[in-house]
Amino acid sequence: MRTLLFTFLIFFFTQPLLAETNNTSRLGNLSLGIKFNLNFSQAPRDFAAGIELNSPLLFNRIGISSEIDYSFLRGIRKTAIIKNEEVFNYMIYKLGILISPGSNEDFVRPYFKTGWLFIDSKDEIFSKPGYTGIYGSFGMNISFEKLNFLCFFLEISSCGIFEEIFVEKLTGNPIFGEGIIFSSGFKIFL
Repeated sequence: MRTLLFTFLIFFFTQPLLAETNNTSRLGNLSLGIKFNLNFSQAPRDFAAGIELNSPLLFNRIGISSEIDYSFLRGIRKTAIIKNEEVFNYMIYKLGILISPGSNEDFVRPYFKTGWLFIDSKDEIFSKPGYTGIYGSFGMNISFEKLNFLCFFLEISSCGIFEEIFVEKLTGNPIFGEGIIFSSGFKIFL
């Protein structure tokens, strides 16, 4: 099973052979992105910065997307334990399928991502060390005419966790890490 998974991942991340080749745009190639997220449901208390890696698109349509977000939960009210408002950190790992219609020549190329996510909350204030869930995203890559290896992207996501996440030990604050998330950033196509 590991050999099959390893072969599958190598195939997706190294093969641009089945995708259409294009000398003027690289929007179907392997991409590395830097992004900033804002959780609209908890704004401005829940925000993140992250990176993403997308495989080359198979048949210029489908690929694999992986993301890591370093998130900040701020605004925990003062309690007997917390003397001042503090910021707590957690990580979000995402692995999913990327579907992108259109062609490499398009100035704006939409995409859809869906997959699995894991929230790693190592801090002692959370009730569990990790939570799993699913996500779905819709976004668009906006390419630059002169710099064909670089694009700006906008994305809206919806994340759902399989169980409610509370900062139970300190407050009765509502859930974090899920809801509607707006992201933007830059991608470099290799």
